[in-house]
Amino acid sequence: MRGPKRIGTLESLTSGVERFAICLCAVTLATGCLAQVTQFEGRPIVDIQYSPSQPLAPQDLAKAQPLEKGMALHEEDVAHAIDGMFATGRFDNIAVEAEPSGNGVMIRFNLQLTQFFGGMTLNGRAPNPPNQAQIEAATQLMLGTPFYEADVNAAVQNITRLFQANGLYEADVAPSVVHDDKAQQVYVTFRIESGKRAKYAMPMIQGDTKLSDATILRVTGWRLPVIHWWRQVTDSRTHNGVQGLLKKYAKQDRYKANVQITDLDYDPERRRVHPELKIDPGPQVKISAVGTKVSQRVLKRYVPVYDEGTVDNDLLTEGKRNLTDYFQSKGYYDVDVQFRVQEQQSDLERIEYVISRGERYRLVKLIITGDSYFDLDTLRERMFLAPASLFSRHGSYSEAFVKKDEENIGLLYRASGFRDVKLSSSIQGNYRGKQGDIALTLHIDEGPQWFVDHLEINGVAPERLPELQKTIASAAGEPYSDVALSMDRENVLTYYYSHGYPAASFNVASQPDGAHRVNLVYTITEGDPQYVRGVIVSGLKTTRKKMVDKKITVKPGDPLSPVTLGNIQKAFYDYGIFSRVDEAIENPDGDTAYKDV
Repeated sequence: MRGPKRIGTLESLTSGVERFAICLCAVTLATGCLAQVTQFEGRPIVDIQYSPSQPLAPQDLAKAQPLEKGMALHEEDVAHAIDGMFATGRFDNIAVEAEPSGNGVMIRFNLQLTQFFGGMTLNGRAPNPPNQAQIEAATQLMLGTPFYEADVNAAVQNITRLFQANGLYEADVAPSVVHDDKAQQVYVTFRIESGKRAKYAMPMIQGDTKLSDATILRVTGWRLPVIHWWRQVTDSRTHNGVQGLLKKYAKQDRYKANVQITDLDYDPERRRVHPELKIDPGPQVKISAVGTKVSQRVLKRYVPVYDEGTVDNDLLTEGKRNLTDYFQSKGYYDVDVQFRVQEQQSDLERIEYVISRGERYRLVKLIITGDSYFDLDTLRERMFLAPASLFSRHGSYSEAFVKKDEENIGLLYRASGFRDVKLSSSIQGNYRGKQGDIALTLHIDEGPQWFVDHLEINGVAPERLPELQKTIASAAGEPYSDVALSMDRENVLTYYYSHGYPAASFNVASQPDGAHRVNLVYTITEGDPQYVRGVIVSGLKTTRKKMVDKKITVKPGDPLSPVTLGNIQKAFYDYGIFSRVDEAIENPDGDTAYKDV
């Protein structure tokens, strides 16, 4: 099982064979146990050594490892030191040894440093497809993540499978690994010799296909027409062959067809691939409308079965909703649409949409009542409903439009502090005595408007408070709404993240204060800041480093800001040279930011 090993031992060898051991639990020291300390417990520490030299900056080491020269040795402090150093993410294994030195004890940390993936290079012959991006993605090696030797073997296997899917069965992938101990980074080079690409051969076809073999070959595109030469194998060509067959069946109204490639049998002597196709064409599916005449053009537009090329209950239900909206937009506001699937007979399955249009109406009047806070134009610009006009003979109306307009207007009011707003609608038929004319009334019950009476901000350093307040929308006398609270949360956290506080948190407490007024308390936990310890540029081949350095605006001592790193990436893309720019944060505690180009 992959992961850091925790080992903590204190040992000494003297003439009297004086020794003891402290055993640490492999999961967590909080639930682990330490063996009884005998001779060394309480002795002063005269020296602390690291083998090999530890990579942490002095200030970071002081936070992680509490042992110091001159202090008394205690097993609990050793446990905290091991846990603290593991928490930095820079170590895979830590063993602690102790030996007497004069009247005290010397402590030695034997370290196994964590290695991080720093980048990869592809050398050799690799015809497209697959392209470089596909090969890199197949390795599943992520920049900045801990690196293990087993990752290379897995990457080679994945690249090999990718090449075989593209007909390169003779490909040879040879990895080499270079360690950069100073940066704890590992760079992997894959040397690739792809060999020749295989070609398709006559597929082995199973099932009652309803198509001739010649038609199947033509539709898959695996063989050139007329001259009948077999094409070279690629993953996309194999996939497109299956999709081509499904589209062919869809044109014959066989939307339940199933085409699978069960195997790609490779013949190394002839360098040929025999696909094994398992085909079930399914029945013909005929979709029609009954009760109301509907053209095939309308059905194909509103029933998604035709676009998806398959049949299921969700698609049929979506077609029902679409047809309902379609007829309501034509003035048939009482339309009823249902569908039914007839029992399959022989090779035919019928699906019928039963449509009862009802009477045709015209929305001649749209009335909005109860609105006093917003003007009519502000409300209407958010609405889909519209009365009949020169350009819309029957107006714009549907149940979906009514629901959407009520949601939009409700959101508008709630964002302005009307937390209890309610909306309802009613229809008046035979408006002004004219048959078929209707009027729709949208009634708004605004309710009281809530305001912020007082805002208290806790947990912010005094020097940051004035700048932070500029990002906060809520204030005394302003409307109180969930929208404003959400904006404040996002703006405050963005401020802290951009200033190097990735662990910052934001909590809200509200308490009513009188009639429709609220006291707000924002509690912000800043967390520890993270700063850039150093910047390393790797991966350059032809671009001069000076040109790259000009675009990297982050420097040692700056806050570790995702906003700044994102701007640097954008600057490289805009520069037009780099097809890919990655960033890796080496240490979870924020000690070092590594840039990989």
